[in-house]
Amino acid sequence: MLALLIAAATTSTANAALNFSLVLDDPTQTVGPNEEVDLFATLTNEASSDEPLPGDAYDTSFIVNGTLVGSGNPYRADYGGPGVVLRFELGDLNLAPGESHDFLLATLIPDPGPVPPGTYQSTNAGIQYDLDDDFSTPSTAAATSTITVNVVPEPASIALLAPAGLLALRRRRRRKA
Repeated sequence: MLALLIAAATTSTANAALNFSLVLDDPTQTVGPNEEVDLFATLTNEASSDEPLPGDAYDTSFIVNGTLVGSGNPYRADYGGPGVVLRFELGDLNLAPGESHDFLLATLIPDPGPVPPGTYQSTNAGIQYDLDDDFSTPSTAAATSTITVNVVPEPASIALLAPAGLLALRRRRRRKA
């Protein structure tokens, strides 16, 4: 399993330390132009934490910066998947020190249509908690990281291009003869 640490955050509350991290299970994927991309992650309240990670402090999830998601880019992010609101899934957690939770961070959906072949990246992905209960100074489990999606032509597209290539070779040989 390829795992990439994309986050570690530390905060202090009344002499207690809370350390949490986020790890993407597969940050580099190769897909076809119409395929959705599921980004599974593991949220861990590190064993070095002095207190539980309170689920009710969950604020938001994000994938930003780069050519992957957002205005003018080929994917839109659906956080939590069909029928799941991530705020409620993570909001019900109360991870004790050393505990982890596996979840679907986001599904990347080709939008507005098939994605042209190429490599698309995001350099910042994560989740954010507000540990002050006032949402004025959130603690973020995120760090500069890269999610890479390599889009390759579908086999059907390649099959359509093969006869054109053979035809070009045939014409070239006729011209030489």
